[in-house]
Formats: sequence, structure tokens, C-alpha cells
Amino acid sequence: MKQYPYKIISSDPAVPPAPILRITLFNPDGQSDRAYELDAFLDTGAYGTLIPLEAVSILRLPLLDGRVPVAGVGGAITRGFPCQADMQFGDFRLSLLELIACEAAAIGDGGQMIIGRDILNQFCVKFDGKNQQVSFEME
Repeated sequence: MKQYPYKIISSDPAVPPAPILRITLFNPDGQSDRAYELDAFLDTGAYGTLIPLEAVSILRLPLLDGRVPVAGVGGAITRGFPCQADMQFGDFRLSLLELIACEAAAIGDGGQMIIGRDILNQFCVKFDGKNQQVSFEME
């Protein structure tokens, strides 16, 4: 079981550390040497995984048919563009993932993404808030 420490996200001591991983995205064609690194917030409340639109253009990710509404916590809705990408964190590499690209403002600051249940459900994930770490096991 691989463990990752929570990340401090604010200098305000009232804001607790969060389960955030450093992720690398790749074009699934396997021919490009481009990589896109960003911080990924692990969100069990999100049904899908969101990436910034910038990743689509930088990596030239293939877009899938259709558009989907993406609703944030505050209720604001933006348009999402389904696409495919490969993802790596630590020793784990996942291929041909269907992700949703949207405006970075819908996700948070630039250079961030949200990993939702579509990916989290592929692992046995343990959120250990007491020790401020998250662990993954692929069964």
C-alpha cells in the first residue's frame, strides 16, 4: 500500500491539510513526449474527474463526443468537454481515462485538477486524517 502525505494548502492554521497528490497527465496515443503536471484534490463528493482545458491543448488530448454540465459547490454551472488521457501518480499509471476538461476557475487555482469517484473507485483508498496521509492499493 503506497502512502502519500496530505498537503498544507493555507498558511491559516484553521485550514487543515488536504489529500492532494502530484499527478502527471499524458496523451493516450503514447507517441507524444509531452507531460502535464498538476496538483490533484481527491474529492469523494465529485462523481467525475476534472482537468483544466489548458491540459487538452498542451497535450493535444482527444476530445470525445458531447458536452456535459459541470456544477461546482457554489452551484455555478460551466460546460465540460469529455476527453481521454493517461494519468500517473507514484507507481500507478492509468490508461485511457475519460476525464472532463473545463475552465480552470471551475476547479480552483491554475495547475489543479479534481479526482472524483470515477478514478478513486478503482482503488482501495484510505484517508487517514489523524496521520494526515492517504494510501492507495490496487486490488
